[in-house]
Amino acid sequence: EGPTALFKGNVAATYLWIGYAAIQFGLYTRVSSILNGIAESAQSAMSHDMPEYVSSPTISTGLYHDVSVSSNSSLFASILASNPSLIAFISGATAGVCATFLTYPFDICRTNFAAQTASADAVGMVFHKSLLSYVKYTLGARGVPGFFVGVGPAIAQIIPYMGINFAVYDYIVRKSHNREVGGSGIAGAVAGATSKFLVYPLDTVKKRLQAQSFGRSIQSTLPQSHYNGASDCIRQIFVNEGASAFYKGLTPTVMKSAIATGASFATFSFTKEILEEIHDRTHGGRKIPPS
Repeated sequence: EGPTALFKGNVAATYLWIGYAAIQFGLYTRVSSILNGIAESAQSAMSHDMPEYVSSPTISTGLYHDVSVSSNSSLFASILASNPSLIAFISGATAGVCATFLTYPFDICRTNFAAQTASADAVGMVFHKSLLSYVKYTLGARGVPGFFVGVGPAIAQIIPYMGINFAVYDYIVRKSHNREVGGSGIAGAVAGATSKFLVYPLDTVKKRLQAQSFGRSIQSTLPQSHYNGASDCIRQIFVNEGASAFYKGLTPTVMKSAIATGASFATFSFTKEILEEIHDRTHGGRKIPPS
């Protein structure tokens, strides 16, 4: 197939990660800001014996939110106040779920192109030469649901994956007191490798369900050619291949996750610093007023 075969699905993957990163980091910052505001409001109310209503600044963004802490949510607020890594976990999981769902069509398209071989037609797999060709075929053959095959396991995987990812990153950065670009990159690499290792079995299930929809070229390599949903996929893998099958391809995937996540956090930290410097020069270091 030549060296170009190593870059199959690269266009879809590029669209996927641009959209995913934008949604993930943007939403993570917003959710963590709200949760930190709730935690700080609870702390203020308890330490100053004030009415449980304060205006609390968000973290890092300079924006302000009015946060009300009712008696019903005071326990939750106190838990958040004493567990900053829990805030990072909830924020990361929320951001991950939204980003995964909104960009999932690009994910399944990328997997399809990566799975194509030169002999696709001969083995019953439809060969697509372009992203547009894949979109037209999928809409005609399966409709919109065709773009979301395996989205259930993907969502189930991303909740612990992104939650652990951001929680580990937050913990390392807080304990090391290193918020420089290099420190962010190292913390991100450790977080990415740890989280991917812990949730890898779910990633295997997602990939199997995706592959099933593409054609016999991949299905023929599996001991059973049809899975009736995620639970049936888990059962068949365990019965037919054993528990170790859930970790096939673990090493390169964890290495990729460590590199990609480290680079993502380092780039985010670097870009954020640049934008903050531009903002400070433009506005003379003034905070954005409350909305």
